[in-house]
Amino acid sequence: METPPRGSGAPVEELRSCRGRPVRFQGDITLSTVVLSKPSSPSGVGRYGAGVAEVIKRTAMVIYTVTAYTGDRHLAGTSSHIYIQLRGTEAENEEQNLNCIHGFWQGSEQEFKIHCEASLGELITVKLYSKPFMGLLYDQWFCDKITINTPEGDEVLFPCYCWLDWDEKLYLRPAKASLVFQDTNPIAQRQRMRELEEQQKLFRLVGNKSAVSHGRSRSATNLDLVGIDGQRSTEPTRSGADPQRSAVGGNPGLAALKLTGLADCRRSWESISQLEAILCENRSKTIEYCQEHWDEDEFFGYQFLNGLNPMMIQRCSTLPENFPVTDDMVKDSLRGSSLEQEMKKGNIFLSDYEMLDGLVGNVVDDRQQYLTAPLVLLYCNPQGMMLPIAIQLRQKPSKHNPIFLPTDSEADWRLAKIFVRNAEFAVHEVNFHLLRTHLLAEVFTVATLRNLPSSHPLHKLLFPHMRYTLQINIMARNKLISKDGAITVNAGVGGESLEKLLKRATASLTYSALCLPDNISERGLETVPCYYYRDDGMKLWNIINKFVAALLPHYYHRDAHVQKDTELQRWISEIFTNGFLERHSSGIPSSFQTLKELIKFVTMVIFTASAQHAAVNSGQFDFGGWMPNYPAALRKPPPNEKGQTTEHTILETLPDVGTTVNGMAVLKLLSKDSADHYPLGYFPENLYDEEVPCKLIEYFQEDLRELSDLIEKRNKKLELPYTYLNPKNVDNSDPGSAVLNILEFLKAPARNPDEECITVVQPGGDKSMDELLCSRKGEGGAQFGNIAEVKECSFANGGDMTVEGKAGAKAGSRGRGGAKGSDLKVELCVVSIAVEINSMPADDTTQGEHVNGEEGWTEYGALGDPTGDSVGSGFYIPQSYILGSISEVGVKPFQGSTRETCVVLKSVQENVMSTVSNAAERSRKMTRDVEPESEAISKSLVTLIRAVSVLWEGRKPD
Repeated sequence: METPPRGSGAPVEELRSCRGRPVRFQGDITLSTVVLSKPSSPSGVGRYGAGVAEVIKRTAMVIYTVTAYTGDRHLAGTSSHIYIQLRGTEAENEEQNLNCIHGFWQGSEQEFKIHCEASLGELITVKLYSKPFMGLLYDQWFCDKITINTPEGDEVLFPCYCWLDWDEKLYLRPAKASLVFQDTNPIAQRQRMRELEEQQKLFRLVGNKSAVSHGRSRSATNLDLVGIDGQRSTEPTRSGADPQRSAVGGNPGLAALKLTGLADCRRSWESISQLEAILCENRSKTIEYCQEHWDEDEFFGYQFLNGLNPMMIQRCSTLPENFPVTDDMVKDSLRGSSLEQEMKKGNIFLSDYEMLDGLVGNVVDDRQQYLTAPLVLLYCNPQGMMLPIAIQLRQKPSKHNPIFLPTDSEADWRLAKIFVRNAEFAVHEVNFHLLRTHLLAEVFTVATLRNLPSSHPLHKLLFPHMRYTLQINIMARNKLISKDGAITVNAGVGGESLEKLLKRATASLTYSALCLPDNISERGLETVPCYYYRDDGMKLWNIINKFVAALLPHYYHRDAHVQKDTELQRWISEIFTNGFLERHSSGIPSSFQTLKELIKFVTMVIFTASAQHAAVNSGQFDFGGWMPNYPAALRKPPPNEKGQTTEHTILETLPDVGTTVNGMAVLKLLSKDSADHYPLGYFPENLYDEEVPCKLIEYFQEDLRELSDLIEKRNKKLELPYTYLNPKNVDNSDPGSAVLNILEFLKAPARNPDEECITVVQPGGDKSMDELLCSRKGEGGAQFGNIAEVKECSFANGGDMTVEGKAGAKAGSRGRGGAKGSDLKVELCVVSIAVEINSMPADDTTQGEHVNGEEGWTEYGALGDPTGDSVGSGFYIPQSYILGSISEVGVKPFQGSTRETCVVLKSVQENVMSTVSNAAERSRKMTRDVEPESEAISKSLVTLIRAVSVLWEGRKPD
């Protein structure tokens, strides 16, 4: 056997000539023409001897190995045809269909070979294009990234991390970051400009001034849920959530709190102790601490340092003229010392809510609510405790505006502190939470998306800190601060007052207030003891600053590079103009001249989106779940004189029952841990392939781990640990911890009354509040009636399992094992089709009712324990799910003969097998290790797969 010269070094291929002689070619070739003839000379043709092909025209091909990574999120896969085109400095290839027989399924990695006639040169772009399968299945594809191994031996990463819709094109750039003046290739420059033009069309600015001060987005809110995952539709639209849908009757916050039946109750609380009943199992160590200590001066003062809003308090060296506190008033609190002496020592502090002055309270359920603008004087005693020593509830001093003191009656002093905590709710939620984290993060996000292309190093650095920013802000506008939003409807600061307060807060916002070291210094709090927000926050700021100061100089080698970067200059200019309304007094830079300026500003952006949001958001339910400590609204005006307040006055002033539980539900949703929590320093997107940035990220993560260990060690010694700035509890981006909870709020389906799992007693009639707040007793009892528990868990293979426990009283009427009955629902997320396996009590009557009754379930291998000594299980698959529709992937309902529908179903059989297998194991454990459960589910699975298979063949199941 003769061997031709070595080609490109690719795998050996064997070609057998027409004369039967094997000829082996080394390298990938295309055999264009083979002409067989007699040899023209005794020596034959070349080295192959006489009689072999006279002419063998072959074209050497180079191979690019492409690996496509499908995201691991819900419905990330697609059955669409995906086309790819590579563009290099020398040439581009023809569009090629990445023809994957099994489709691009969730979490998959698939490799393809692309043959080109010659090297394309240095790769500049990758174009992805989608066409629907058979022109019928219009589903999206979430691509994480593309990696390409070139013929030269290089591996090039092309980050994507966005949805590709059908008939849509995506242009990806290599992971290696570059500044605008470094991208010298004309093709790269055009792509850079085209990307920004598309982004600026997608994210539009409205009007000449920023609407942040009006509480409206300057981004294109008409785009429904604008996202940053490639700036295209993300999870909300994929999962079918309607952002305009009413959440009435489907609020999972109320359901989780088991307070649904109290949402419309307008009664006053009959005692503070009644509030204990509504906490139920929704308790944390902090909530319990608040419940026990909320009325104590020590805890009241503690919250100015380490509570929800550690941003108001400042050292006081001179009393404000409108706060005429005298030495005689506070001599008992100062233990004989004077205000002047303690001010000189630095022990007197002030919290002034002047921003609320003149605002009129909201109207909640046709009842006027009241806002005040208090001033609070505090004293840091020798033991390091921050204590309130005087409270004035209005800004203008007068005989009808008394200064309340700890020496006043217990009721007077308690009510004065309640008014301060209500003012705290208003200022915290609108200024320090909404404006200074959410809306500022939106300003930074929109400016980044509009002015920095994906290949810009600052875009890559900020990308993880923009996750969900726009989605959550749009939903907040629609569901929290809109005309019928939860804050507007239930909070004293809602409506017109909220808009005015937001304008005032925006007008007073300064750059130094956003930079923690400057802010702490300006407020004179450098040496205040037990100020854990400052201690942890400063360490976090320094770690972030260290990371940024190491990363940016890798791209900006000197100040001239900063000045020369036109994209960067447009970025900061848009932030200054549209975010801060061109207010030079704010201190926000309108341009960057030095690298040092850039590093500080970027540190502030990351700190604001991550750490600062964690500090003012994560503890909302911890501190606000006990309503008297954080009332959303107050129904009576502040007292004009002392000595008139009673316990009844306080209860009539506090929010009514409905306002209380609705406020609790919002706080619960906003502060609940996210299902996809990405802690600070953890970057799920692989955006870098350069050694230096990757190494710096490792150092950044190590610094964060060390800080986390220090905080945890300190917290072990504290009666009330401060956990909110532990890096483990800080999300990369400010809304990340809340967005999925808000999505639940929006997606909560209306329940079918016949299948109601949570049933509550509606307050009314002659029942007392104590009767309505009865404690849970027995298997069938519940806190507000017949309430069942709802538990959730997840399968590693992508399925979601929800276990809904039927209330004992209802299930018990059907059989002796009723109290243990449950529905095991397995959702196959890949195609949004569900298989329900019903596990009912082992009573024959119960099984008969369920199988032969109105629900239309078909029995498949139902097994149970007829004796009732243990909890049996019958497993059923509803016919509607076998012959149902999967409309979420754009397919019409089928009746057993729609071939295109079955293409999808057939492709997920393996996923179904894995999911139901896991369900069988879990069910087996739930039912006291009854052996047949797994077998029963397996039979059910076989039946389902058989039905899918015959549908695939175009026949109805027999």
